[in-house]
Amino acid sequence: MTAAQTRRTGTGYKAATAWAIVASVMRTAEQQGRDVVDAIKTLLRAEWAGEDAALLTDAMDTS
Repeated sequence: MTAAQTRRTGTGYKAATAWAIVASVMRTAEQQGRDVVDAIKTLLRAEWAGEDAALLTDAMDTS
């Protein structure tokens, strides 16, 4: 394993990646005028249910 691969598998890298994803979801929800907490809950529930929730618009009820 190279030094770069080791850095990418460390806890700090994983935490930074997680925070970047959360920040992206928050920005997207705000831009779409959605409640941020509801958006995160919806995406987590979809993930836990094994559903593909790659897009916030797919996961959220737009009706």
